[in-house]
Amino acid sequence: MVNSRLLKHLQMNNLLNNTQSAYRKTTEGQLVYLAQELEDAYQEKKAKLVVFVDSTKAFDKVWKEGLLLKLLRKLVGGQTFCWIDDFLQYRTARVHLDGHISHRIRLQKGSITNSIFGLY
Repeated sequence: MVNSRLLKHLQMNNLLNNTQSAYRKTTEGQLVYLAQELEDAYQEKKAKLVVFVDSTKAFDKVWKEGLLLKLLRKLVGGQTFCWIDDFLQYRTARVHLDGHISHRIRLQKGSITNSIFGLY
């Protein structure tokens, strides 16, 4: 629910880059755009540089304070901001190995991959 509300806010206020396909339900438009760009370059006998970025580990390394600052800059405030701030703070982890459980440690970076901030 939070993810859909946040995405709606970003889309309604035109706060997502048009060339960014992450966090949207389809990447089809990006593929059509890329194919057209490559075709145009081929027809004009020009080189076209394409860069693909794999962000699958991005959630493990997210800078929490930076993310919160970006949310404030995107005019996400009030209860939504407070909820996200609380969600990101005080995350802990522990290890289960051979029937033993370690002490909890506080995570300094990252977000939960399969959370409201995870990919579709």
